[in-house]
Amino acid sequence: MEEISGTHLQRKRFINYWEENDFKNIKPISIIPPTDWQSTLFVNSGLIGYVKIVKEKKRLSQSLTTCQPCIKVGSNKFSLDKMMFRDGYFSFFEQLSCGGGENISIEWFIKKVWNYLLLIANLPLDKIYIGVNSFSPEIKDYWEKSGVPNKNIIFPDPKAFILNLPMENIQGSYSPFYYDRGANHPLACKRNNCNINCDCGRFLELGDIGVIFLENTRIIDHGIGLERITSIQNGLLKVTDIREFSVIVSLLENKFQMTSPHFLTIADHLRSSIILLSLKLNPGNKKKEYALRNLIRRIFWLVSRIYGFDKGKIQDIYIQAAIELNNFSPYLEIDQEIVTSEINKEILRYEKLLKNGRRILKKYFREYKSISQFSEKELKFLYETHGLPKEIIKILLMENQ
Repeated sequence: MEEISGTHLQRKRFINYWEENDFKNIKPISIIPPTDWQSTLFVNSGLIGYVKIVKEKKRLSQSLTTCQPCIKVGSNKFSLDKMMFRDGYFSFFEQLSCGGGENISIEWFIKKVWNYLLLIANLPLDKIYIGVNSFSPEIKDYWEKSGVPNKNIIFPDPKAFILNLPMENIQGSYSPFYYDRGANHPLACKRNNCNINCDCGRFLELGDIGVIFLENTRIIDHGIGLERITSIQNGLLKVTDIREFSVIVSLLENKFQMTSPHFLTIADHLRSSIILLSLKLNPGNKKKEYALRNLIRRIFWLVSRIYGFDKGKIQDIYIQAAIELNNFSPYLEIDQEIVTSEINKEILRYEKLLKNGRRILKKYFREYKSISQFSEKELKFLYETHGLPKEIIKILLMENQ
């Protein structure tokens, strides 16, 4: 289906709506978090920007709104591998976000979010479902007063997210909202008792509202996944069908004749790694830098399973994907020169690492068939002595089978 309301229009509608309600549109913070933020490897919500203001000024005096670009390479809920097999999860995504301070009534805020979903996003009332945890009965009441049918509120919702970041001194709880894509959706389980907490893909989580405390300062935090709301607005079957993602998928399928079941993962990692490289983050062996390197190496491995380790093919895929992505990035211009240069360096490092890894791991291959057979001591030795991370050992084990 041709997209009639793309991500650009969704950003504009969301920001305009909250500006009309006296929220100030601010520039999003960097995808790459400040070095003193310890709780996540990469920024994964607009909340971090609001917390930064509260830490500096002791309160959030001005209600704020933004569209926050984010990177997530796994979480407590899903590993990166599991994320890639769930519709709506990307390692790079954008979050429509707004936050208010103690001067904002929670009841008023929930009503405004509900109005946005019905009047701006034009979602059918009966398709929206709300989760509320057992500690927040007043939140359930506010949703009902806003017009949500009681049957569409799951209370208590055992999976409604409780936020606890002790290193940042942040606690709170979230009330998520979902869109019912229907019992006949291809990802639906077809069970009669299917609901928002089912692991199938029928109910798509669109966003949430959080009541958060930084020490004694209260913040209201709200976020909606841009890619997810765009897919629903356009009546798309899956979130991966949105234009800015599907152009990369089409590139892989049509120009490079990929039929691998992993081409969605390749498309996802291309998008994320090209954006991070254009932001001048260099691949490395620690924290953020290693997360980027791992995304790149996962592409190398998956492409190699199709073509063999074809350096020219990998370079061409990156070049073509970067050209396509430049049409969809409002935050930065994709730097083709940097992307090409860094990928070429990573290809050489990867090639050398595989060669050394095959030699070093040869004795293990006779006994070990799975990464779980390696002890933590052995894994630590292989990484610290030979530079072989767990991800590369997994690849070489699979290669040897």
